[in-house]
Amino acid sequence: MLDALLEREAAGFKGLDRLRGVFVRLEQPVPFDAVDDRPVDLVFALFAPPEASGEHLRALARVSRLLRQGELREQLRKAHGADAILALLVQEARPSAA
Repeated sequence: MLDALLEREAAGFKGLDRLRGVFVRLEQPVPFDAVDDRPVDLVFALFAPPEASGEHLRALARVSRLLRQGELREQLRKAHGADAILALLVQEARPSAA
């Protein structure tokens, strides 16, 4: 399955009209050869039309910055339901007023 996803990722996702993201919280963490040697339990996948490479990279950087926040990761692990997870991600993704 991973090989199929990687192959599909390399080809882009024709038919998409805009960038889409999917967040998954795994019940059973999986080993992933992570830098910290910890198994992975939070996954965020981005799907983009082939012509959206710049937008895709900006979104990937933003997701990466968000998920580096330890407190947010813990809140995502404890959140009950899709609406609560979405609220956390949307709230954290908003630029702060300074």
